[in-house]
Parts: sequence; structure tokens; C-alpha cells
Amino acid sequence: MLVAVAHLPSKLHQSIASQSFAITEIAKDISRMDDKIGHKRTLLVGDLNMNPFEYGIVAASGLHATMDRRIAMKGKRIIGSKSFPFFYNPMWSLFGDASPGPPGTYYRRESEQVAYFWHMFDQVLLRPELLPMFQNGNLSIIDSDGETSFLTKNGIPDEKVASDHLPILFRLNC
Repeated sequence: MLVAVAHLPSKLHQSIASQSFAITEIAKDISRMDDKIGHKRTLLVGDLNMNPFEYGIVAASGLHATMDRRIAMKGKRIIGSKSFPFFYNPMWSLFGDASPGPPGTYYRRESEQVAYFWHMFDQVLLRPELLPMFQNGNLSIIDSDGETSFLTKNGIPDEKVASDHLPILFRLNC
């Protein structure tokens, strides 16, 4: 298994366009490493500082991460004459207030016209070859350590207690 861990630059310091172009290079590096080691049992985890719906995450020349396991299981998509391998992004299932835990991993109240408030910057992405080992029920956003809440009384991440990002926990059945 190839495990890639990333902490990408913050939106506070890079434009969305810069983030998307940077992640294209990371995607190429991961694909080159897949080819070098001769398999695609690859997992990418970390603070990507992008939401699952942003271009760098979903674009074919980016990470090409889809929310649908059935689509990811196709392995790749051909555009023109170029092949783009998929990642599966299970974080979609934890995004929003209908999820079993917090509606995201990062909260930011912005005073702009467009404000998402909750973001899903912290993600785990899996290549289709790892999907038989992964069940969505084995993925969660952690909001306490069992004794101490990582959230303020208003339900947002308490950076004084833990971090401004909530951690994610996942398990593969190997």
C-alpha cells in the first residue's frame, strides 16, 4: 500500500486557482509513484485545504476524486486520449448537518457574499483497489477524546482545546 500524507497551503495564503494548480502536480507525483511501485493500492490523507467539490479535488487532472464508489470502481476515465485514475472520496458522506457528527472538519465564519461556514478540508481518498478493504462506517470526524470535547459550546472546533480542524478517523480491513 502507498500512503501519501499531505498538508496543503491554506486558503488564507493561496488563491483557489493556485491551490488547484499545485494539487495537479501532487496528483501527477502520486500517479508516477503508483506506476513506479506497480500497483494502485494508494491512500491519500491529510489537510488538503480544499472542499471535496473544488476543482483540484474533482478535476481529472487534479485528484479526480468522486463521491460515488461505483464510479471510482471503474478505475479510470479517458478524456481525449489520456487516462485519469480515480480516487474515491468518502468524506462526502460526512458533509452537512445530516451526518452523524459535526457537519465538517473546519469552520470559518466569513463576511463575504459566499460563505460555506463548514468545510471538509481534512480528507481521506482511496484508489479503487483499496475499496474492498474500506467500509464507510469505519470513517468518522472526531469531536472529542471521550472525556474532553473538541467543540465550543456553539458546536464549532475549539482551537484552545485541540485545533481549528477536527481530526478524522478511518480503518481499513486488511
